[in-house]
Order: sequence, then structure tokens, then C-alpha cells
Amino acid sequence: MSTSLPRGLLCDRGYLFIRVFRDKNPKPFLQGCGPHTLQNQKVATLQLNRYRDQMFLGQFNMTKPAESITFSSAVEMYVKHKEFKTAGSAAIAAGILRNHGAPFFGHVSFDKVTPAMAANWRESATKKTVMGGAPVSFSSVNRWQGTLHSLYSNLMAWAKLEKPFMAGIQLPTENPFKYVEKPSEKDLSRQRVPSREEIIRAREWCASHDTELWEAICRATATFLRKSDFVKNMASGAGSGTQNKTGKRFNVYVKFPNPISLSNWRKRWDALRTYMLWKAEGTEFHTVWHDLRHLGPTILAEHGYSSKQIQKLTGHSAEAMADRYTHLRKEKMEEAVNLVSKEIRG
Repeated sequence: MSTSLPRGLLCDRGYLFIRVFRDKNPKPFLQGCGPHTLQNQKVATLQLNRYRDQMFLGQFNMTKPAESITFSSAVEMYVKHKEFKTAGSAAIAAGILRNHGAPFFGHVSFDKVTPAMAANWRESATKKTVMGGAPVSFSSVNRWQGTLHSLYSNLMAWAKLEKPFMAGIQLPTENPFKYVEKPSEKDLSRQRVPSREEIIRAREWCASHDTELWEAICRATATFLRKSDFVKNMASGAGSGTQNKTGKRFNVYVKFPNPISLSNWRKRWDALRTYMLWKAEGTEFHTVWHDLRHLGPTILAEHGYSSKQIQKLTGHSAEAMADRYTHLRKEKMEEAVNLVSKEIRG
């Protein structure tokens, strides 16, 4: 093909463009026309002639105004195009945006949300309540805020990457949630694991009331699984599976002779918690099912296992995260003090 092109057409690295200047504007109007083929060149030439006619009549607009979309439309676009690790993660993100974001920003265009409005959203979110009238924890608000921050950052990144579905959509100049303070949750991380005496009492109660519940507790502690993964595998102790939260594989290094029934397990677990006074929220005895995932690593740490070994068993991506699942139980500290006292006294 001849390299000679009509004035107004440009070939750049095998791709054809229409390039026209209007008045004294140094920035040209560019329009891509696809690969440089004879057919595309004929179509581009016809389009170029139309643009010249429009310029002669004063009807040619070099810049097409960007479209302003609603917040709800942006949410649906995010849910559709974001590559979530699991379907569960996608459903959680969609629920947060639709239930906690859209009602507040429903009257505002997506590109008109400002940092001040984002700060007002957080203030209103912290005043919400959960079942029973208890105030929502700010760890939940942090999670909602993180999802809203991800919504803006992803759409803005897609626009810079010139994703086709982002063409012609008006976006804010910066992420409005970038400057909203997000308090640290480090000091609020749970440090609770049942003591040896509590475990003995729980075992005795289960021996008289619900032996299968005690078997479930033992398996949950020995498999290091999250509650959702444990229930999903029906407490069978399957050798491997997929984590519901991260989508990664997990391995279980202990085999059980038979599966157990977890029907109505929440009420059975709550009955044990009531007897053990574990349901007393706001006290040092408050215990939840997830604490069993902390109990296993704590026992291993007390017996000298390394963070690397514990990380392999719990399925965490970093040793530092596995360290957060090991705690210092009171009776172990008392044993250490007694050992020092015994040694020094001879």
C-alpha cells in the first residue's frame, strides 16, 4: 500500500487516524479508524470530508462533552467489570455499595461526590445500628469505606487505561475517599482464646448435653478453618478445598473417621456459650466461634512451633498474620513465672 495519504489522515504504527486542526487551536482533533487497510482508508476519507463540511458550516465540535452517570450506574459498572477473587467477595462488595453507598449518594452524580461529602457519609454510617439496637462497629464502617474507595479508584484507573466501557464518562479529578480518615483497628483485634480450665468445663458440659458439638469444636480447632469453610465442608475434615474468603486452596493434615451433622449448630453453640458465660459481650469472657481458629495456633506456639509452620496450617499469606493468631494465655504465663521462681529459689 502506498504511504501517501490525503491531508488530514495519519498512519501511526500501522493504525489509521483522522487528524484535523480547528482555527488556531494547537491541539488537534484525533479519531482512531482502526488498522491501516485500503477499506479503512476509504471510510476515513469519507468521514474526513464530512468533518470538513461541518467545519465550513461552523457545526463541527472538536470535543464531545463527557457523560455524567449516576452513582448507582457506577456501582453496577464496578460490580460487572471488577475481577473479584470469589463470587462471595463480589456479592459482599455489591451489597455494601447498594445498601450503604447508594442510599446516601443517590441524589448526586458519580463525578460530583467531594471529600467533604465522603466525610459526611462516614459520620452518618457510624451512627447506624445493627440488630438489637447496638451501634455498628467502626471496623464495619472501615470495610464499607474501603469498598467505596475501591469503587472510585478502579473506575479512575479503568479510564486511564482507556477501557472501552469507560469512554466518554465524566469522573472526578481525584478519589473523594482518599482524604477521609480511617481509624486503625490494630488496638481492637481480638486477644481472646479459651483457657485450659474453660476447655475442660466445656468438654464436660458437651459430654452430658451434646457430644457431637464437642466433636465439631475439636475438629474446628484442629483444622484451623474459618467458620464458613468449616460449615461448607460439613465438618468432614476434607483433605483440601477452597477458602470462601480468599479463593485460595487450603489443606487439612488430619483425617476424621466420619462426617458429623452440623444441623441447627448455631443454637447448640449458643447453648454452650450461655452455660460458659461466653455470651457476655463487653467482658473478658466473651467468646465467639472464630476464637477456635485462634486457639489452635496458640496451642502450637505454646509447644514451640514456628510462625512459618503455623502459617502453613492456617493458610495465611504472611507469617506476620499468623503471629496475630497466637496469644499468651494466662495459665502459660503463670507456668513461666513459677518456673523462674522455682529455678531462682533452688
